Amino acid sequence: MISPKSQLLFEELIAALKDAELYDNVRDFNMWASTFSTNDQTAKIAAVRKMKDRCHPKLLGDYRLSVKGNGSYPVVEFLERLINSFSEDLNKQ
Repeated sequence: MISPKSQLLFEELIAALKDAELYDNVRDFNMWASTFSTNDQTAKIAAVRKMKDRCHPKLLGDYRLSVKGNGSYPVVEFLERLINSFSEDLNKQ
């Protein structure tokens, strides 16, 4: 369902959220990701959409997450890459 690129970015996000002690977000993302091992395509698509929405810079961009990014706002740049990667995955469905 999600590409290897999205998987790597997702794992980096989870690690950064744990470092920032944002455990509610970790729980939510892991709950959504758990649908990837099912055969329910509709649930998988819904989960990716929820993760994509939660990655919006207005929701997570103000946190000082330790992620790889460029420019003055590396967290925002990272989240935009993750959103774009999730969007590409959705468009392949």
